[in-house]
Amino acid sequence: MAEEKELVTTAVKDKYTTGTKAFPPKLAQLSPGDKVIDSSDPKTSTVTDMDRWAASIQEYLQRAKNYLAHNDTMQASEKLFKATEESIKFLTVFNKLDEYEEARKSGEWWLRLLSRASDTLAHKKKKKFISEAWQQAYLAHRFGFHENDYSKEKVEEVIPVVEKLVDYVQEVQNAR
Repeated sequence: MAEEKELVTTAVKDKYTTGTKAFPPKLAQLSPGDKVIDSSDPKTSTVTDMDRWAASIQEYLQRAKNYLAHNDTMQASEKLFKATEESIKFLTVFNKLDEYEEARKSGEWWLRLLSRASDTLAHKKKKKFISEAWQQAYLAHRFGFHENDYSKEKVEEVIPVVEKLVDYVQEVQNAR
């Protein structure tokens, strides 16, 4: 039997987390037959793969909080963006949206596609907080990370919005 590709390929360790956590791969690293991303029905993929992805999203949020506790607003902003980005991807794949097919065909998720996916999810699921989380996380990424121009208080304002999205991902994951 051919070796199966490990879906979660990157182990990440940093100074504010203990242990090593695995994160989902980039779309370009996947090939037909890989579970979760290329599955014809993500809802029937193995629980372990979907659980790993959902857990990595939770980990990004926790890392953001840890960075903020250490007054590192730049890294906190980036981790909030990553938690949101992965949440949008997760929900897009789970709901088999057209944006997922577009990302799969192109081999990458670009910002416009993620933005459109967040709007589609918010509309289809009648959950406005999805697009709000995307908008706030993107601004944190742009101004908090790239320009390092967000105060601790400003980053703290973004956390509850992203936290609501991450909780929704966990709710979706637990319901499958």
